[in-house]
Amino acid sequence: SLRQAARLMITVSDNTSASLLVRTLGPDNINRFMRQNGLTHSYLDWWGGGDNLTTPLDMLREMEMIATSGMVSAQSSREMINTMLDQQIDDLLPVGLPDGTPFAHKTGALDSLLHDAGIVYSPTGPYVIVVMSSYLDNYDTAHNVMSALSQRVYNYFASRPSSPALYFPETTQSVGHDFLKFWFAYGGIETFGYPIAPEQLKDGVLVQQFERARFELRAENANDGGGYTQVGLGLLGTERANQLGLSWSRSPDPGTGKFFPQTGQAITGAFYDYWLNNGGARLFGYPISPAADMVSPADSKTYTTQWFERARMEIHPDLPAGHRIVLGTLGREVASPR
Repeated sequence: SLRQAARLMITVSDNTSASLLVRTLGPDNINRFMRQNGLTHSYLDWWGGGDNLTTPLDMLREMEMIATSGMVSAQSSREMINTMLDQQIDDLLPVGLPDGTPFAHKTGALDSLLHDAGIVYSPTGPYVIVVMSSYLDNYDTAHNVMSALSQRVYNYFASRPSSPALYFPETTQSVGHDFLKFWFAYGGIETFGYPIAPEQLKDGVLVQQFERARFELRAENANDGGGYTQVGLGLLGTERANQLGLSWSRSPDPGTGKFFPQTGQAITGAFYDYWLNNGGARLFGYPISPAADMVSPADSKTYTTQWFERARMEIHPDLPAGHRIVLGTLGREVASPR
C-alpha cells in the first residue's frame, strides 16, 4: 500500500518505495506542494538530467511545520512524526543524544552525501536539527562530526533556564509554561486528556488543543480568578454542538441545583455536584442543554449526557463509583469532525 511504501521510504530509506510514491503522486505535484509550503530551494528533477536539490534551511522549515502541524492536519502530522520516531537508521545524529531521547528523523545517503534531519523531544522541549554534508571522501568524518554536533546542541538546550515542560509520548506532544501548571492544577489526564497538537498562535492568541479541551492564554481571563489566571478554555462544547447541528430550547428554573438564566438551562444531581467540585464555570462554562439520554458522538453509545459551553459530561454507569462522570473528547471531535 502507499502507506507501507511511505513507511519503508522513511524508516529504512528504501529507494524502491520512494520511486513508487514519486511516480504515483507525480514530481510536478510534489514540487508544487513544496513551493506552496515555502520550500523554495527544493526541487525534484525526477525525469530530467539535473539534480534533486534542497537546503538545510528548507529542511528546517519542513521539520518545524511537521512539528507544529503547519503543513498538513494535526492527525497527519502525528502519523508522520510517529513514522519518523520508528527510524531504523540511527547511527548519525542520535549517537550524540542521551539514550532514550525520542528523535523523529529522516536520513539521506548518496555517493558523497550524508544527511540527517528531524525533531528532538528533549526534557526542556522539542527542537529541530538538520545536518547536511557533501563532497565526502568517506563517511567517517560525517559520522563523527554529526554525533559531536548533536551532543553540543542537546547540551545547549538542556542547560538553558526554561519553564517546566512535559513530553507525552502517547501523542508526541509537549506541554509547558502556564498551560502545564493549569493542566496539573485542574485534573490532568482525567479532565483534559493528552495534548494532541503543539502550542499555536491563532488570531494573536496562544492556544493548545487537548483531547477534551482547548487551552487559551488571554489577558482578559485574569478576571476569572484562580491560579494561572490568564489560562482559560475554549468554547468547545458550543463549537461541537454547532458542528452536529444541536440546539436546545430554554427551560424554566426547576428549583433544584443551579439555574443559569444566561442559557436557560439548569444543572442538577450528579452533574451539579461534579460541576461545582471540579472547576465550575471556569472549566465547564454554563450548561447549554438539559440532562438527557443521548448517543455519544465519540463511541455511538447512549449515556445520560449534558452539554456545557466548554465540555460535555456523560454518566458511564459501568465505571467505579466516583469516576462515572466522563468528559467527552471534544478536542478530538472538533479537530476531526464527523
